[in-house]
Amino acid sequence: LATALVLGGSRVGVGLRVKASPSLRLRLRLSSTAADGEFPFGPDARPPTEDDRRSLEERQLRHPGNIAAVPCTSCKHGFPQAFFSDPREGRRLHSATLRLTCPWLVKAIDEYEAEDGVRKFNADLTGENETAEAMRASLEDANTFHRNLRQRLFATPGGAARLEEYRAAAHEKDPENSEKFVAAVMGSGFIGVSKRNNLDVKCLHAHAADHLLRGGANAVGAEVLRRLPVDPTGGERCYEQCDPKLAEVEGETWSYRSVKNKQKLQQRKDARAMIRQKAKRMKKAAAQDAADAVNREEVEERQP
Repeated sequence: LATALVLGGSRVGVGLRVKASPSLRLRLRLSSTAADGEFPFGPDARPPTEDDRRSLEERQLRHPGNIAAVPCTSCKHGFPQAFFSDPREGRRLHSATLRLTCPWLVKAIDEYEAEDGVRKFNADLTGENETAEAMRASLEDANTFHRNLRQRLFATPGGAARLEEYRAAAHEKDPENSEKFVAAVMGSGFIGVSKRNNLDVKCLHAHAADHLLRGGANAVGAEVLRRLPVDPTGGERCYEQCDPKLAEVEGETWSYRSVKNKQKLQQRKDARAMIRQKAKRMKKAAAQDAADAVNREEVEERQP
């Protein structure tokens, strides 16, 4: 089990990983509707095609993904730029329900965020103008949409069973705080934002993804794309990465891998290495303690 949760603006725990059985994962995929039988991801998203999945998993993500829906509108080259994920299928209980994957946009937003873009947007949210008012209202709407989406998905029969698995895992990890943990995740809004922390955009990539997936409903995402110095529908050669039918040649075909993702992967790798080193030290120390105990017993036996 691992943990990760933002509660009231501070990190208090961790995402609880629970392995889904093949039968449960199949039931969840077959029931990718809300409890009322409707497609839960809204009118501006659709189920992914096999070509969508290939582009997303083989070329954009570079690994299998929890892809539940993609925007009805693709980039100018015909590839999806973002996707909704299904929280019932995640390996751990978390608040994320979407992801921006278009490498063209990810690159541009990475560069904008590196220039203090998040701080600029948070400052703009406090303004007294129509754009600021629209962004504040939009942020509240996004929080409400994603909170309701999560709750509707877990209200399905398969989702309710899955939530109980997460709940049991949380209780096993931390009996005293497990209910608070689950309630915080289920009650959180857009990208884990709590109701008390609704003036923090947190991640501009996520707002752009929400804008694409909900047909322009996210005013923050719309403003992000407007401020970028690139065409948000794509560049001249960015399709070279997204098209799985084209061979990639390092140094020749266009490609981009997010620096932020590289950093996260390295951090996880370093953390796992530290855990392994600590386990080795503890094992070695335990073995030494056992050897010392045996030596003491032998010395005591030889004493008259």
